[in-house]
Amino acid sequence: MVVQATEATDYEFLSDLETNLIPVDFGASNWVDHEVFRKLDSVDKIYDAVYVANYKQIKRHHVLFRAVHELKDPTYRVALVCTPWGGTKQTVFDLMDYFGVRNNIVVFEGLPARKVNEVLNASKVCVLLSLKEGSNRSLFEAFFADVPGIVLKSNVGVNKSYFNQFTGRIIEEDELAPCLSYFREHWNTFRPRAWALANISAPVTTRMLEEVLQQLATKRGEAWTAGLRIKVNRPEVELLEPVADDSLPVAKLFTMFDRQSGCSAAEIERHLLSNA
Repeated sequence: MVVQATEATDYEFLSDLETNLIPVDFGASNWVDHEVFRKLDSVDKIYDAVYVANYKQIKRHHVLFRAVHELKDPTYRVALVCTPWGGTKQTVFDLMDYFGVRNNIVVFEGLPARKVNEVLNASKVCVLLSLKEGSNRSLFEAFFADVPGIVLKSNVGVNKSYFNQFTGRIIEEDELAPCLSYFREHWNTFRPRAWALANISAPVTTRMLEEVLQQLATKRGEAWTAGLRIKVNRPEVELLEPVADDSLPVAKLFTMFDRQSGCSAAEIERHLLSNA
């Protein structure tokens, strides 16, 4: 059984077990629909930061509000994109008042994916402030919208190897305020979409999963005759492209690029953007 384990310690633990649980280091972050979450050149940057979350305490909204308070800048704007559930909505608003940042925060609730993409495009950096949760998706939806991200070094769950000079920063919690200030001025020096398309897009991840499955099949003496269709989360699982004939086998090869072609990042981006 193949297990998606984006957290490095989970991956190492499963590997050390030496059982039939085969870990891979990709997960929800790798199945973002790059056609929905994409760069919109017509959208201006009106938010200095964005946090896509819910109202649960696990999201630790107070960390963001405290950092904005430390900036002491009434012009600093944050988009808080929330699902309208979580049970602690009033607490979140009370925290805004406690830190004196209510006027800095613009709250959106229950937006469909394409509207979320618009808010991401209007933002300079996306943050994740939880300490532990499953494989996060919002940071990487931001990457595909060409918005860099900030994740805490102490977070458990996010694949931190996805953060680099092109995509964003891994920071200590007490570095958040100065980091927000940095991205306010330097957000346009990052290139997260190009990196994400070349390294963690659904087509690229599908090829990586195919290779794992093919190796497992070969090891068991089974024939490998076809690849996989590409799936994405919209927000639930769907095929990237519709299949005209439902009678086709599920394992029909549906790979955009030949594994041996060695396509460059630019070629991958041009091909994917042509379908956007």
